[in-house]
Amino acid sequence: MNGTQAQGGRLYGREAVLGLKSDAWGTITLGRQGNIAYRWLAGVATPFGNNFNQARSAGTFNVAEVRYDNQIQYLTPNISGFQAGVGYSFNADGEQEFQQRDQNEPNVHAVTAGLRYSNGSVAAVLTYDQMKDAETATGIKAKSWNLAGSYDFEVAEVHLGETCCSSRSPRINAPEESSIINCAHLSEPLRRSSLLFDLGNKKVMRVFGN
Repeated sequence: MNGTQAQGGRLYGREAVLGLKSDAWGTITLGRQGNIAYRWLAGVATPFGNNFNQARSAGTFNVAEVRYDNQIQYLTPNISGFQAGVGYSFNADGEQEFQQRDQNEPNVHAVTAGLRYSNGSVAAVLTYDQMKDAETATGIKAKSWNLAGSYDFEVAEVHLGETCCSSRSPRINAPEESSIINCAHLSEPLRRSSLLFDLGNKKVMRVFGN
């Protein structure tokens, strides 16, 4: 590492985290880090995880590739297959600023939360994100829900996902929604093929494989 700002103009453009982890109490982390959807949707909404470009979870679920600055995040321990997580960012993009008297809020606040279940062949994830832009003339309040599930039939895997995003501002008031059905087949440990149906606004069918 030579200090070059090579990731989005940042020295640490992906993640820079400090935290504590306990089997009994869970995990708490501070810093620039991914939201709950980024951590948990991969591998449930799609068998490709965060790989293979548009086949990955972030290719269909845009909120699944979000990192917030100044975030404090807590993940509970796994209890009988269930795990919950919540995070809050004091300013999701840049250094936190202090609000001056009689001035607009200068920080972009963000909340991320999720619940997941995994037991044997069954996996399910529900996540929620909300971001409130700085209070300007074009300030945006965006929300996103993501629901995904998968089942492993041993000879094939089925992955289902639903995402709903909405944004509210003086200029924007249009929710967006998309659904996917993803059927995957694993023929050998390093070879996976998938048929993905995008049932959202685009009405596109894609085939992926390696």
